[in-house]
Amino acid sequence: MAKLGILDKQRSIAGEGFNRWLIPPAALAIHLSIGQAYAFSVFVIPLSRMIGINKSAPGDWSYTQLGWIFSIAIAFLGISAAIFGKWLEEAGPRKAMFASACCFGAGFLVSALGSHFHQLWLIYLGYGVLGRVVHNITGSTLQRYVTEHLLHPLGMTHTSWTAPDDAVIGYRSRHDGEALVAEPVLGDGAIAPMGGLFSCVTDLARWVDFLASAFGSPHGAHDAVLGAASRREMQQAARAYPAERSVTTGTWSQRGGGYGYGLNVLPHPALGTIITHSGGLPGFGSNMRWVASTGVGLVAMSNSTYAPMMPTTAAVLDALAEDGAVTNPPRPASAAIITASQQLVAMLNGAEADAMFADNVDLDEPPAERRRSAGRLLADHGPFTLARVIAESTTSAIAIAHGTDVELHIGFQLAPTGPSLIQSYDVTVVT
Repeated sequence: MAKLGILDKQRSIAGEGFNRWLIPPAALAIHLSIGQAYAFSVFVIPLSRMIGINKSAPGDWSYTQLGWIFSIAIAFLGISAAIFGKWLEEAGPRKAMFASACCFGAGFLVSALGSHFHQLWLIYLGYGVLGRVVHNITGSTLQRYVTEHLLHPLGMTHTSWTAPDDAVIGYRSRHDGEALVAEPVLGDGAIAPMGGLFSCVTDLARWVDFLASAFGSPHGAHDAVLGAASRREMQQAARAYPAERSVTTGTWSQRGGGYGYGLNVLPHPALGTIITHSGGLPGFGSNMRWVASTGVGLVAMSNSTYAPMMPTTAAVLDALAEDGAVTNPPRPASAAIITASQQLVAMLNGAEADAMFADNVDLDEPPAERRRSAGRLLADHGPFTLARVIAESTTSAIAIAHGTDVELHIGFQLAPTGPSLIQSYDVTVVT
């Protein structure tokens, strides 16, 4: 086991002379692996013709059967982040990547056996292998582990793996809405996770609070379930939405936002960043939508297949924003932002400030040149006093300083390290 010391968290800290160009190809390899599930459609047609070769034949798998493979993969994408996020923070990136590579490779090997022997359950198992990993590591079933370590600590006591007695019946519309047909309840388990959970608006609101609280206090009560940094990462766009072509006009358009870890990240002109997620099973549809900066949002549920809950919550949130009932208040400046603002103004007044900058700043602007620029501003318009600070995010802000005859707008970005060092800054003179 001593040979595995290379996977220790401490070994992932870059040393002197580390080549930073090694990071982009490593990050690309990771994201290609993450995005592999979205390329599953290239396998669907060949898998549906394993017997017929040129076309589907009796005994070949149907598109419906093959569609479950993608559903399982996407379900475990979110489940694994929730279950193992805290362990990742403790173990470090090397152990996490090693474990992920083992699961990723083993999944394809098992799936290859399923393809070779034409056993669909093996492919389900290959994509659902993480459920077996959870069982082997924890000595518990996936359902019990998720309930004890995720649902109950969050107060989601009305969320269960089987339908409660008071659960509503799910329906599917037939004959253009003239008839409603009851849908059977799907089972749960590591290989069919999409059919597992029954919940309510109150519990989903607790789930929204769990995710949204990541942008508040850095050490909140929810950190025992999953650290704030991991929850914030889930709500950052990891894959941009592709351009879309209009069927009627043929023109292309590009919408903003992207897809995070099981969550959609969207820009809103009045409310800032919006996080949303839809869920659906035969007979049910739901959507959660909230303002990232405040956690205020909506949860909508319906007991009808393909119910349009996503446009419904979008329209209601837009109406509430237009009426001023839901707002995006100014972000409070953190202590690190305030300290950096004071240090930058002090630098412009002639104080020594080299220690507050990250090492890349000296490469962009040598200290001697930085001091000369500050000296010219001080001679022409100083001294300066800090008037206010406008926080744009937890690590970026604009410090407003007043001189004798001008106003300075000092935009800066903090490095995500401790202590927080200034990674970049820019001074604009406003007359």
